[in-house]
Amino acid sequence: MTEQIKKTIYWIDRKKRIISVSDLWDRFAQENGGSGISATDVQGRSLWDFIIGDTARMWLEALLQLTVLKNETVVRPYRCDSHQLKRYMQMHLVPEDSGILKVEHVLLSTENRIVPVFIRHSPQRSNEHIHARCSVCGRIENNQLWEEPDLYKSSGSIHLNVIYTVCPDCLNTLPQVLAKNKLKAQAD
Repeated sequence: MTEQIKKTIYWIDRKKRIISVSDLWDRFAQENGGSGISATDVQGRSLWDFIIGDTARMWLEALLQLTVLKNETVVRPYRCDSHQLKRYMQMHLVPEDSGILKVEHVLLSTENRIVPVFIRHSPQRSNEHIHARCSVCGRIENNQLWEEPDLYKSSGSIHLNVIYTVCPDCLNTLPQVLAKNKLKAQAD
């Protein structure tokens, strides 16, 4: 087993285009079965080409705007799971010169799943077999409750069709981040 990559980085310009990626980008993509996301595939493209779901896009856009307006680093936890692992991550949005933002994704820890979970994106919620999945915490909506997807079964594997959104718990943390930064600005 290869040593896990602890940090991947990319830089975006004011128009939210990916202008550069870190040296380990391709290795991380390859180790995680990424298709069409090599450095040459992503550079020059809009960040929004890689973010699925309007709510997830709005959540990230709010964080990007906060970083630019405050000219301060913003840090947010999130999950980036594979079918075998729960990956606990942090995203660091770092303002740099000339309106460039450095986006660092730091691996904090991993946890094995109870059973493998295979997620497939569905373009719309057209029937009861499509679940909502939070782009931040990775939980799945099940009868108005947000749960870990591997709690559905204790053996075998799980295959879920999902649409991406941001769950109420994760959405509710955004106003806290904004308020915290507003209070800090008032104190300065």
